[in-house]
Amino acid sequence: MGQRERFAWCLFDFANSAFNTVVVTFLYVTYFAGALIGDQQLGDVYWLRMLVVTGVVVAIASPLLGALADLIGMFAIGLLLLLTVNEQRGIRRAQEARGP
Repeated sequence: MGQRERFAWCLFDFANSAFNTVVVTFLYVTYFAGALIGDQQLGDVYWLRMLVVTGVVVAIASPLLGALADLIGMFAIGLLLLLTVNEQRGIRRAQEARGP
């Protein structure tokens, strides 16, 4: 990868990170609390609980999964498998939300 491509990737990554931060921090939490839960304060409590649970799960699972991937030596296949499973769950949830 040349220096020009690396610089372009850095610009893309910077812009993408800022967009995701704004959407998740300000827009989605407001939608979750107001539209999905219906009560702003209760929605904020649920949101914070979800953040804590996911943070703990990631803190515990990441080193274990990383060590397993290093031990097996099949990091790319494991990553592809996890991405595929996650994508299928997302598609299923979207279909369930849409209803019959």
